[in-house]
Amino acid sequence: LGRFVRFMKEKWENTSVILSGSMIHDLFKDRFPVGRVHELTLRPFTFHEFLMAGNKESLVEFLLSYKPGDEISETRHSALLKELDQYCLVGGLPAVIRKFLSNEDWLAERERILSNYHDDFRLYFGVNHASLVAKAFQSICYYSGSTSKLTQIIPANESGYHKVPDILSCLESWDLVLHSTQKGPQPESDLYPKRYL
Repeated sequence: LGRFVRFMKEKWENTSVILSGSMIHDLFKDRFPVGRVHELTLRPFTFHEFLMAGNKESLVEFLLSYKPGDEISETRHSALLKELDQYCLVGGLPAVIRKFLSNEDWLAERERILSNYHDDFRLYFGVNHASLVAKAFQSICYYSGSTSKLTQIIPANESGYHKVPDILSCLESWDLVLHSTQKGPQPESDLYPKRYL
């Protein structure tokens, strides 16, 4: 498929082809069709975008103009905290937010999307290692901002432990987890532990 896609431009001159998905780079491997591809990286909505989707422009304007030390009224503070609680609960997936704002079953939509993710993980990592992906997400959430260790995901003596670095690397390349590089004040102290978000 990767070889075929490379030559679509010659075969279908006046046709735009849209390929989506996090595994697109795996499709082309090292033969990415340079000059023929416009790449877009789409991420979930930020908190600002969540507020905009809910027609809360005044809160967005306030956040964008806020400087540390500025006064915040109790009413505005409560409104922001309420919206932040909702954002943390609903998440940033546009389809889920659309259902939430329309008072539809957003939980079912989120579950449908998560089910599709799990199917993808089983296809990509195999049935035996797909559960490691869920464990990786749980560990990253639990230890978010702290030192990340492979043994937080699975004990070193269990089968599949050797697969964890590949899974984390893959999730990072798909923009599902972020790796925070730690740097020390001296060149010799650059070997700080990894942290994932």
